[in-house]
Amino acid sequence: TETQRVLGVLPTEYKHLTIPIYPGDKLILFTDGVTETFNDNEEIFGDENFLNLLRENHQLSPQELTDLVLKTIQDYRGKKDPSDDISFLCLEVNEDTRR
Repeated sequence: TETQRVLGVLPTEYKHLTIPIYPGDKLILFTDGVTETFNDNEEIFGDENFLNLLRENHQLSPQELTDLVLKTIQDYRGKKDPSDDISFLCLEVNEDTRR
């Protein structure tokens, strides 16, 4: 629920926040080009559509989820040229096998 300014954009004091992650959890990293994709009607894809897409498909493998996000963004954009770069990375935490 907490967000901070993008690293390197403006001088900002950052908070240290620790979030535990467990086997099976996924970490999603993306640029604003994902959520700031516009369609032919100049409507933005937005945070809510992106979050809903992730919620509805969280069970997919990282590769399947990555492919789905790219296809969804391309379909949403239609024939409109991209207005920004789009980067998306999905990592899944594996079980610790060092026992």
